Amino acid sequence: MSRRVVFPLKLKILAIMAALLGGSISIYAIFALDLFKKDKSAYIYGNNRSTIESFHQQVDQLISGNFDKLHVLSLMPQAKIKKLLESYNSFYHLDYKSKLDRKDHFYNINAIEDENLSLSEYKNISKNYESRYRHKNISIHYENEFSFLKMSYVNVDNGVSVSAHISLNLLKQIASQFPQYSTYILQMDGEQFWNSIKTDNETFFNEIIEKKVEKAVVELGIQEPYIVAFKIDPKRKLIFVSKIKKSEAYKVNDYLVNKSKVFGIVILSLAGFIALLFSRSLTSPLESLYNLTIKFSKGEFGEKVLIKSRDEIGSLGESFNFMSGEIVRYMSEMEEKARLENEVKTAKYVQSNYFPAKEISLERSTLSSFYTPASECGGDWWGYMEFDNKLVLVIADATGHGVPAALLTATAHCCIENLKQMTSTNKDIVNSPARILEFMNKSILCLDGKLLMTAFCCLIDYDSNTLIYANASHNPPFHYSNPNGEEATKSHFSPLLGVVGPRLGHKTDGEYIDERISINDREKIILFTDGILESQNSDEKEYGQRRFFKSLIKNTLKENADFKKSIIDDAYEFYGKTPINDDITFVSVEIIKKTKKISIDINDDELKSEVTSMHDLPYSISTDECHSITTITDRMDNTGENCFLISSLSDEDNILKVLKTSSLNHLIGRNAKKMKLEIVNNLKQMFAPKGLSNYINCSKNIAHLVLSKNDFSKVNSILDKFNYDHCFQSPVDYLKIISNELLTNAIYHSGSGEDFIKRSQMDRNISPILSEEEAIVFTVGSDENYIAISVKDSTGRLKRSDIVNNLVRSFESKQHENKEGGAGLGLYLAYSYSNQFIVNTIDGKSSEVICIIDVNKRLKAYKERITSFHYFEQKGNT
Repeated sequence: MSRRVVFPLKLKILAIMAALLGGSISIYAIFALDLFKKDKSAYIYGNNRSTIESFHQQVDQLISGNFDKLHVLSLMPQAKIKKLLESYNSFYHLDYKSKLDRKDHFYNINAIEDENLSLSEYKNISKNYESRYRHKNISIHYENEFSFLKMSYVNVDNGVSVSAHISLNLLKQIASQFPQYSTYILQMDGEQFWNSIKTDNETFFNEIIEKKVEKAVVELGIQEPYIVAFKIDPKRKLIFVSKIKKSEAYKVNDYLVNKSKVFGIVILSLAGFIALLFSRSLTSPLESLYNLTIKFSKGEFGEKVLIKSRDEIGSLGESFNFMSGEIVRYMSEMEEKARLENEVKTAKYVQSNYFPAKEISLERSTLSSFYTPASECGGDWWGYMEFDNKLVLVIADATGHGVPAALLTATAHCCIENLKQMTSTNKDIVNSPARILEFMNKSILCLDGKLLMTAFCCLIDYDSNTLIYANASHNPPFHYSNPNGEEATKSHFSPLLGVVGPRLGHKTDGEYIDERISINDREKIILFTDGILESQNSDEKEYGQRRFFKSLIKNTLKENADFKKSIIDDAYEFYGKTPINDDITFVSVEIIKKTKKISIDINDDELKSEVTSMHDLPYSISTDECHSITTITDRMDNTGENCFLISSLSDEDNILKVLKTSSLNHLIGRNAKKMKLEIVNNLKQMFAPKGLSNYINCSKNIAHLVLSKNDFSKVNSILDKFNYDHCFQSPVDYLKIISNELLTNAIYHSGSGEDFIKRSQMDRNISPILSEEEAIVFTVGSDENYIAISVKDSTGRLKRSDIVNNLVRSFESKQHENKEGGAGLGLYLAYSYSNQFIVNTIDGKSSEVICIIDVNKRLKAYKERITSFHYFEQKGNT
């Protein structure tokens, strides 16, 4: 399906033209307007500075001129003062005091009447004035709406003092010369001496004082910025100030900016119109090409496009026309290729499930392996199976590699899976590597010799310390034996030679022969395919037998996993970056020395006799505690971590008095119906952890993946339909309680990081949804001895301390834990309804809780059973 055109090409061209032109105009405007603004700022600041200088100068002259007039009046005879006073239009009246303290008052009737006042009114006002400022014989007085300047002068030569009330009109006239500015005079304490605007109280006194200069032009104000010029007159102790709103000062600049925007929009519109006309001739052919691609997306590949232009677009149209024909041809080829690639991916996925884990720890041996194919799928394969204290290994190499070889490995894998089923029915085949190869040969013969496979099969019998092997034209593995623990040499390695049979699938009767050698502890069997020897480096030299053998000798004393890693690292160091040209498989098997002993420390003779008669143990029973790996005891003072304590106490006492106060991991109820079987099973779990299969026969198990609480109904349905004929009337209710409590606990404690925190605090009425990787595996199974429930998560977070603390709290309080999001009685209920409560934790990987109910015909026997507790924790690979 074609993508919807959101931004057509014509709009892109239009946008580009607009962006280029708009960007150019914007850059020009930014620089031009900035320059204009700076110039305007210089003018505004300079004009404000001139204004304050002129205002100060004129006011100072006015004050000085009035003092000069007072000086003249102080020299005049009293008879002439009145006439002279009338000539001073700004003087309202004069108070005269002679040297002999003679006082006279002279009034300028004309000046008083100019203020629309009678003489009596004026005299009344002059007696009740409010002084705003008083300094050096100067003050301003206010009475209602009338104000005047009072100036006093003392003539030191003749002792005459005069005081005049003077009109403020001249001061107003001076301020009116600067109509754009608000001018005012402040006292040094911040009070207003005079203001051209009576209602203006914003003086910026504090800001002016903070500048600590006598004069300046600055920008002040936060909500309403002002351009303020001030000058401090230290002689008169006055501050002269002029201010103008910044918005008023820059009104012309803002006007220019707005006009520039309009002009820019006009230019952009014109450019857009021109670009639209130009783009049409360019985009029309492109639209035709686009419509052709739409048809291509619908599978109409036979369509053509007609473009008359002789430019690059015309050439592109011809290419489209040619491509439409080529696509039809390629389509059939691509369909076949896609089908094959899908099959290869499927084969690779299926084959990846045929191989065992890279690191395997068995009871008597460890297996460490490496496998890599030369292409998507490989023709190498190896597998193993265990039965009757024996280990069978098979390694195989199909002819070539790729999908056909991978299918052949699938056949080999299926043969081994079938043979595993025969370990309990037809042991004649599985006890003979030669017969195993014959069995596999018959399975591969159906391919009529078109695909062949080399193979090597060996059987390790731990009881007889014997290795039996047979070879189907495979390169011989090596047997490493160094009984004295010396430094490894060539003599310690011997190839497993003997009669070499034909490749699998080559002949009807392979006539493979069993060969035998003795094998002991700490010895290795090294199996491999020829890919590791025949792969080359950049000089086209093969790794070869000699280099491979040197690597074996150098690294053989290492632990098995490290040994395998070092062998592979040496090989790939030789290959360098050159891709391998054949599949590589390497398997190292190391026999583990059998040294496990179990000590018995039991006071009860009857119980001691019962325990020491245990059979089916792969470990010897000893009375020497110093060399034992675990102790079975009934002594309450012997509660070591790996002890098996047989207790006659109640469940509550076992929790509160034993598990709470010790590190004991294994506690067995004294009245266990099958105590020996329980001990044997848990010893197997201790030394060869296999989970549920160590306790019951797994052939009747039913498993189900749980991703949320919605799956509980399926679990309950499984429990309802399970066969309980061999048990008391119906344990299904108890099994449901156990299952639901364990699953609930696992679901709300799943995940990691933030997911774990969120789920553990979640309301239990809301169920988290787990991913496939987080799925919890629920299993129910039974045999003639037990019915078992297993719940296995993928976190490996469940620890002994968590379990014991939960059980202790539950037994002590007998009620739900008081916390948001959970009941807290899940493990308690599962423990109480179980005869055996078993936890197997693989740190950081998985936790499996197994609850076992004894098979009883009587419900009373089930309820009276003392619950056993077992905790296992493993580290690393398992």
